[in-house]
Amino acid sequence: MAKEARVAPFAELAALVGIVTLELGGHLVGSADPADRLLAVLLERQVDTLGLAGVR
Repeated sequence: MAKEARVAPFAELAALVGIVTLELGGHLVGSADPADRLLAVLLERQVDTLGLAGVR
């Protein structure tokens, strides 16, 4: 397994934790308000990166 494939889940988890932390801390108010679209784009990227499209 390639190194990129092994670290991708950790990188995506870090991105998710980071964006949720910013949202909960109120740091996105005024810059990405509402943050719904920002979170949706992040989740779309994670689904693509992790190959979760079509997984139920």
